[in-house]
Amino acid sequence: MTNENEMLDDEGAVRLLAPLRGEPDPRTGVDVPRAMAEGLRRRRSRRWSSGVALVALTSVTAGGGSLAAAALRDRDDPSPRPDPTVTAPVTVTATAPTGPAACAVVRLPTGGIAKALVTGGDPSGAYLAGRLYPENSAARRIVVWKNGAIEYRIASPGADSSIDDLNSAGVGVGSAFDGQGRQHAYSYRNGRFTEMRGRDAAAVAINEAGVVVGALGPAPDEVPARWPSPAAAPVRLPLPAGATRGDALGVDEDGTVIGRIGPATGMDSGYLWLPGGAGRAMPPPVVDGRTATAFWPTSISNGWVAGDAVFDSAQTRDFTPMRYRVATGTYERVDKLWRAELIAPNGWVAGEYQDTPALVAGPRLVRMPAYDARDDYYMLVSISDDGRTIGGYSSGPGVTNTPLLWTCR
Repeated sequence: MTNENEMLDDEGAVRLLAPLRGEPDPRTGVDVPRAMAEGLRRRRSRRWSSGVALVALTSVTAGGGSLAAAALRDRDDPSPRPDPTVTAPVTVTATAPTGPAACAVVRLPTGGIAKALVTGGDPSGAYLAGRLYPENSAARRIVVWKNGAIEYRIASPGADSSIDDLNSAGVGVGSAFDGQGRQHAYSYRNGRFTEMRGRDAAAVAINEAGVVVGALGPAPDEVPARWPSPAAAPVRLPLPAGATRGDALGVDEDGTVIGRIGPATGMDSGYLWLPGGAGRAMPPPVVDGRTATAFWPTSISNGWVAGDAVFDSAQTRDFTPMRYRVATGTYERVDKLWRAELIAPNGWVAGEYQDTPALVAGPRLVRMPAYDARDDYYMLVSISDDGRTIGGYSSGPGVTNTPLLWTCR
C-alpha cells in the first residue's frame, strides 16, 4: 500500500499524527490507512473518533476484510465488547434494482497539475470537489468541477482544507484548520467560502434542503452536531446514556442523520437521529450466526444506509459490508465487496472489490475499470442519485493521486 501522506497536506499530517508522539489513545483504534482514506472522503479523519493505532493487513476476501487488531483493543479491557448503546441483533434479505451493464472511467482535468484528489460530490452527479497539489504551495488548491470540467479554482480557507459534500444547487460544506490548530467549518457557494458558526467545528455533509451535519469540539472528544442551514448556529445532537462522544456522518433528504457514537473508552458504533428528534442505536448485524461487535455506517440515501459490520477477536478485526433499511431496522449482507462505501437511493452500493472499485446493483456485481494498471488503491467519494455517476481517486507509485469520474450505463 502506498504512503498515506498522499491524502493530507504536510501540516495536516503532522496534526493528525501528533498523538503518536506520546501515549497511545486508550480507546479502541482504527485501521490507519483505511481511516485516513475514509476521513478524506468526509474529512472526519481529522477527528479520528476511534483513536489511532498502527495495524497490519492480514487478509482480504470477496465477502469482507480482515485486519490484525491486537493493537486495536482498549488497554484497560483486552476483550472485544459491543458499544453499550447497541441493541439486539437483527437480519434480513432484500432485493435491489438491476444495475448497469458496464462502467467507463476518465481522469478529471487539473490544469496541468499532476497530483489531485476528489473529496466530495453532489446527488445529481454534476458537481465534484477536490484538492490540487501544485508545486507552488500558495497556489489555489481547492477545485470544483461541473459536468467534468473545472468550474472554479479557489484559495484554501486554511490548512488541510476541503469541500466534503455538495448538494445539487452547488452548495458545499467542509472544514479547515487555522494557525493554532483549531478546526473551522465552512460553507461553499459560487467560488467562495463562508465560515460557519460553531467552535472547533467540522461540517461533513449537506442535503438538498441545506441541512448540514458534522461535529463540535476538539478531537477525540467531539460530539455530533446539526446546522439547520449553513448560516445557522449548530445544535448538538443528543447522546444516549453511556455515550460521551461521537460525530454525525451523513444526512438524508428527510433529515435522518447517521453517525457513530461511543463511551469514554471502547468502540464507537452506528447511531440514527430521526426527523422527529428521537435517537436509535443501529444494532450489530448477525452474519453467519455471529453477532458483530459494532456497525460502522458510511453513507445514507433514501432510507438506506451502507456500512460495515465489525467483528473483533483477540488478533483480528474483520469487516463485512452491509446495507441497512432505516424503516424496518434490518440488514442485508452485500456480497462481493470488501467494504461498503456509498449507497444510492435505489439501494445500489459502491465499494472495493479485489483492489478495484465495483458497484453492487441488485444481484449483479459491476466492475468499475481501473484508470492505470499501476494504481494500487481506489477511494470512492460520491455517487449520484441514479447510482450511475461515481467520483473518486486512485493512488499509485510515487505517492501519486489521480482524480477520477466513472459513468455506468
